[in-house]
Amino acid sequence: MLNLFKDENKGNYCVLVNKQALYESAKVQDIQNVMLVTGQKLSTTELMHIKECWSNVVILFYLDNNDHANDIIQEQLEKVGIWVIDDSFPNPSVMLEEPIDSLEDFISACLIKSQIESELIRDGRIKDRDYTGRCGNCHEPMGEADKYCKFCGTKRGQGRFLPFDNPMYCVYGPPIKTKYKCKNCGTLWLTCALGGGKKASFCPLCGEKKVDLVERKYIDFSSYVCTEEPYDPDNPPTLVTEGQLNKLLAQRNGTADNRGNKALKKMRQAGFDVPDKIDEENSDPKKRYPRTEAEADQLTLVEKILALNGRDQNAYPDVVCDKCGSKHIAAFSYQLLGNHKVVDECMISETNSQDPLILRTSYLIGERDLREERREAFICLQCGHEFGKLTFSRKSKKLLGIDD
Repeated sequence: MLNLFKDENKGNYCVLVNKQALYESAKVQDIQNVMLVTGQKLSTTELMHIKECWSNVVILFYLDNNDHANDIIQEQLEKVGIWVIDDSFPNPSVMLEEPIDSLEDFISACLIKSQIESELIRDGRIKDRDYTGRCGNCHEPMGEADKYCKFCGTKRGQGRFLPFDNPMYCVYGPPIKTKYKCKNCGTLWLTCALGGGKKASFCPLCGEKKVDLVERKYIDFSSYVCTEEPYDPDNPPTLVTEGQLNKLLAQRNGTADNRGNKALKKMRQAGFDVPDKIDEENSDPKKRYPRTEAEADQLTLVEKILALNGRDQNAYPDVVCDKCGSKHIAAFSYQLLGNHKVVDECMISETNSQDPLILRTSYLIGERDLREERREAFICLQCGHEFGKLTFSRKSKKLLGIDD
C-alpha cells in the first residue's frame, strides 16, 4: 500500500492514514507519498522504509477516544530520527472552523494537501514554491505596486524562482515603523515589523540603489499602521486642528473606553470627516479605513488625546514641536524603576503646573534609560510627533536616590 514515488520539488514527506477512505481521498488529491497503516504500530520493514525515503511524516489518523495508535507510531518514528506532525482526530493541531463529528468531516477539514504542506513549510521541514507577491531571486515580499525588489534590486517577474525555506519564526522586540526615501526618484515608502525587519537597499519603483532611511520610530502595539501614501517626515501633516483638539479634550470621560469606533464617534462630534466604523479588511482597498499613513496616525493620535489626564495646555510654555512648530504639547509619564522594583510614583518632565496634560504609559523606566535617552519627553497634539529629552524631576531624583 506504500507508493515509493518521492517528489523532491514538493518536499520530503509522507502521510500516514489509518482508514481506507482517508487513503483514497489522499490519492484523489495527488498526495503521492501516502501509506495506509492498519495495525497499532509500524512493522520493522515499514519503519526502515520510511526512514530510508523520508525525513518528515504527517500522521492523519481518525481514532476513537481510547485508541492511541498515533502516539505509539509517533514514538517509533521519533526514535529513528523522523520529524513527526500528528494531526490525528480527536486532537488535530490545526485550527478548525467547525467541529468534527464524522470521518467525512475529518477528511474535509484536515486531509488537504495545501494545508499539510503549509504546516511543513512553517516548521521549516520542506521548501516553499509559492512566489505570489515575492521576489523571484531572494523570495522576499514585494508590494503590489513594486517594480523592483527592495532588498536585492531584481525586477518583478525575473529571477531563478528556486524552492526556498520559508519557516515561521517567533520574533521578539517592539514594532518599529521605518520610512525610506529614494534619492533618485523621490519615492517614499514605509514598513512596520517587530524588531524593525530587514533593511531595504533599493527603490521599489526605479530600482536604483540610492536609498535613505529617513525615519525609524518605535510604536505601541495598539497603534494603527498603514503603508499607503506615506508622508514626508520632515513635513508632517496637521492631523488635529486647534479647534478639533479642544473639542476632543472636552469629550474625555476619564475612562480607557475611548478606542476604535468610539473614538471615531468623538472625532465626528469634533468636526473630523471620518466614517462610522473602522474597516481594515474591506475587499475594496479604497473603502478601507484607516487606509493611508496619515489616517492611521490621526486615529492613533486621537486615541492618545482622549486618554490624556490633566487640563493645563500651557504647562510647558517653552516647549515647541520641532516638526510642525505647534505649542499644543502633552508630557509623557513613566513608571520609575529603582533598585529593581517599581517606585509608586509617575515621572513627568519638570513643570510648575499643578494639572499638566499627561499621557501615562505602561513603560518602566530607570536611570539607564534616561542617561541613554531611550524615551521621549513630549508628544505634539497636532502632528503626533514624539520628541524631547526626558529629564529627572526633583521628585524623581529623590525617589531614585540621585544627587543633583
